[in-house]
Amino acid sequence: MTWIRSLIVAFSLYSRIPMPQFEWREGDLKHNLVFLPWVGAVVGALVYASMACFERVSIPLVAQVAIVSAIPLIVTGGFHVDGFMDVQDALRSYKSREEKLEILKDPRVGAFSVICLLIYSLVWTASLAIALEDDPRVVAPIFALSFFVVRALSGALALTLRRARNDGALAMETRDAGNVDLWLLACQATLGAATMIWLDAVSGVACVLALALFTARYRRLCYREFGGVTGDTAGYYVTVGENVVLTTLAIARALQ
Repeated sequence: MTWIRSLIVAFSLYSRIPMPQFEWREGDLKHNLVFLPWVGAVVGALVYASMACFERVSIPLVAQVAIVSAIPLIVTGGFHVDGFMDVQDALRSYKSREEKLEILKDPRVGAFSVICLLIYSLVWTASLAIALEDDPRVVAPIFALSFFVVRALSGALALTLRRARNDGALAMETRDAGNVDLWLLACQATLGAATMIWLDAVSGVACVLALALFTARYRRLCYREFGGVTGDTAGYYVTVGENVVLTTLAIARALQ
């Protein structure tokens, strides 16, 4: 029952998918990160289904890009994008570590985060347009898997990296997690990455390597700028990680 309650809590926290309502009790968050990749699996399944439909129904490329781009936002409610924007505001404040952590908690939107989101959207749109024009039998499953893999890695990083503070959402979500949770997240990430490579060796390896490099940079960034990870940096990792995979996939396919 604990695992089922953690599953429901995970989907309630990280998505807008309707879930059964009940009063949360101590321990319900214990395994919720294990199910974070499952939210990505739902996003990936919908993305894959939409790209499969494009093969059968003639839709302008701009509409295809809009539909596929909207799916993650609709399913998650922009949960991770909020963290991405908060991190961008904090990084570009050029203030002390303590002040940056305060900016992460500020609900107001700054100009720098809007500019960074615009740049992010342009890169995403261009990469997705290139990917959609390629062979969907290769591109669609790898792209769909990225939502699963990135979230599995994000959960594992949240459990292994030093936290910037001992309060806040991330501290609450990881407080009762143990080695079993980390092991399950690592297994999910490994399985997803291996499947990417199995689907297409060149594109899969390129995407996995790009994610590995981004992960190393993410760790360095969090430790240097914030003293550790937070819930907002975890959202930043998911948002940027998805774009890293998509952009790498588009480049890899274009060069083949």
